[in-house]
Amino acid sequence: PLNNSTVDPDLATIANDRRVTINGKYLTAPLNGVHRVAGILPRSLLSNSADQLGTSIETRVLAPPQAADAPQFVEFSAHSVRGLLTSGQYWENVTLPLHSWNDVLISFCNLAPVIHPNSVVMIHDAQTFLKPDDYSDRQAKAYRTLLPIVGKSARLVLTISNFAKQSLIKYGIAPAERIRIVPNGGDHILWQQADDKVLKTNKLTGSRYYFAVGSTKRYKNIARLFEVFRQPELANRRLVLAGGADAEAYESAGYTAPPNV
Repeated sequence: PLNNSTVDPDLATIANDRRVTINGKYLTAPLNGVHRVAGILPRSLLSNSADQLGTSIETRVLAPPQAADAPQFVEFSAHSVRGLLTSGQYWENVTLPLHSWNDVLISFCNLAPVIHPNSVVMIHDAQTFLKPDDYSDRQAKAYRTLLPIVGKSARLVLTISNFAKQSLIKYGIAPAERIRIVPNGGDHILWQQADDKVLKTNKLTGSRYYFAVGSTKRYKNIARLFEVFRQPELANRRLVLAGGADAEAYESAGYTAPPNV
């Protein structure tokens, strides 16, 4: 997403001659879309920084001791950081700041330490405000409490679209003047070797189909797609749905998929 673009001048000012530390807490959790962004954006940032800032920026990834190896992010070798508090929010809010206090700390996965002098955080959306019913009560309440604290204390807040920016402003998560938009991209797919076996496994070889990526979260609008593909004029068209949820998960969440899905 940062390819062929310039480094934001405000980010350059914040970085100055400081080392950049990337919050690697995401390496302790299964891979999802937000975590993939956290692994890919630094790759583009590093490849552009030397040309655009006139110097290379020393960059490192700090992660909790239980962080898993992430072969899809081979550019980064995370440094395991131990402390009295070694996991989750405790590690992120105590151990991580202690080890990065003089650095620029970039957190790409919505949450960040609530206290850090040079924090840059990427808040992808305000869905816990917009669609709280798609989350457990505990998660919704935690995010609705933490996001405004994190967003208002950060030097810069990154987000993925103008809609997301307006949502962050509307719900008091971050002030407009400190928000920068970094759109999502799909160029990482070009780094992967094609694997045709999945087409054979799902009997898609030689056929035409529509493809969507989604989950059981209501804000993904999969119910609307199912409604569309129930229409008689689309009876002979096939919808292929990918993502973290299988057919059983959709059924358990109350979805009824038409036969052409």
